[in-house]
Amino acid sequence: MLAQIFCRSTRAKWFIAVSSASNQSPWFEMKKRSFSEERRLGYCDEHQAILDCLVRRDPEGATDAMLAHLRTVERR
Repeated sequence: MLAQIFCRSTRAKWFIAVSSASNQSPWFEMKKRSFSEERRLGYCDEHQAILDCLVRRDPEGATDAMLAHLRTVERR
């Protein structure tokens, strides 16, 4: 939800398209099978780290936080 608000406010149309596709099968089914509360909380922490850097206007920190998040997602 927060990511969608951020993307709409920054006009990140590519993210909205990806988000829309992610709610459809087979992507949604794959994500549903791999979901856990522990993972969700980890992702929330990673998303918060990204947002904190953006609020501080820290582009290097935001880049590092985003890359760390993407590496986590890639491993799962």
